[in-house]
Amino acid sequence: MSNELVLIEQCQQLFTEGKGNEEIILFLRRRGCSKVQTIALIAKALNLGLTQAKEMVHTSNTWKDAREQDERFHDSLEKGLKK
Repeated sequence: MSNELVLIEQCQQLFTEGKGNEEIILFLRRRGCSKVQTIALIAKALNLGLTQAKEMVHTSNTWKDAREQDERFHDSLEKGLKK
């Protein structure tokens, strides 16, 4: 079984045990998943759309340290597209 499938099953198990979204996101980050990988795995494990999973991960306390940098990057892209 692939590592991705194992992580998805583990996330589903955590959810079944009553763990919250934040705990599951932290679980994935502690296992070395990037923010993008975390979004994809959360979407699959919890049967969410990518937009909903992205919002959940982006606003999480677990990824708070990356949020400001990501938002600055997004803003600079928008400014560049408006020129």
